[in-house]
Amino acid sequence: MPGRGTTKGGFRARVFPALILSVGALHLAGPGWSPSAQAAGREGYPNAHLLVDAALLRARLGEAGLRLVDVRAPAAYAAGHLPGALHLPVENLRSTPIPALEDRLGRAGIARDHTVGIYYDDAGLAASRLFLLLEYLGHHHLHILNGGFQAWVAAGGAVTRRTTSQEPTAYRARPRPEVIATKADVLAGLKDPRRVLVDARSGAEFAGRDVRAARGGHIPGARHVEWTEHLRREPIPFWKPARELETLFAAAGATPEQEIVTYCQTHSRASHTYFTLRLMGYSKVKAYLGSWEEWGNDPALPIE
Repeated sequence: MPGRGTTKGGFRARVFPALILSVGALHLAGPGWSPSAQAAGREGYPNAHLLVDAALLRARLGEAGLRLVDVRAPAAYAAGHLPGALHLPVENLRSTPIPALEDRLGRAGIARDHTVGIYYDDAGLAASRLFLLLEYLGHHHLHILNGGFQAWVAAGGAVTRRTTSQEPTAYRARPRPEVIATKADVLAGLKDPRRVLVDARSGAEFAGRDVRAARGGHIPGARHVEWTEHLRREPIPFWKPARELETLFAAAGATPEQEIVTYCQTHSRASHTYFTLRLMGYSKVKAYLGSWEEWGNDPALPIE
């Protein structure tokens, strides 16, 4: 997945690889948007503002500066979406240079100081990728709608087929290369006790039974926390309460004072881990975008 060339902000790749805009991330700032004002806060998350529930979102629809983003399949958007939601096709945002991302977001009417709300129908995978992408671009006002489109409908939220558009604006990214880990970074930190690698893939992939690259297995020393473990086992894919997530990551040896590097096959599932760790108040989280697709296909790199 690594890109080629150079970009602003010192990021080694000109392209931010395969990160997808999707439904699921929403940062709603301003009076009344405190964590205690919503169910997400009652779940005990240290960064509860990164999740909003359907009731809170419904109360804030139509506010100036709020941009709802729906990046489900075009057919899903056409069949019905949240009032005011913009549709951004994910295919156009894969492996895209920073200037092209700025142009795409600006033409959609999104500026870096807007509150961006993203909702999902894939258990939050694409939403988490958008969250990571926008954090890298330096966007601060972000959140995920907990439970996504399914939760919105279940709560009686309005659905429309009316297409929404916003006046074009200028998106000016301020890239944050510190949230990205390169292959060289990962290799150099393999024996660093202050760093923990978290592998979000399935147990079979981690053990090398399901091989999706030239080699199977995992990066030496990596801890396994499959991304689906972040979610409750019920029809609507809500995030688990904080106490359960704390236990999950502590059992894997990943604690808030450490630097955590997330990876999977292509950093889709690992983006879910990235968001979940941010929700849990982890401040030193990095995304190894190359993931196993890069590591497993490089015979010079060690594996377990």
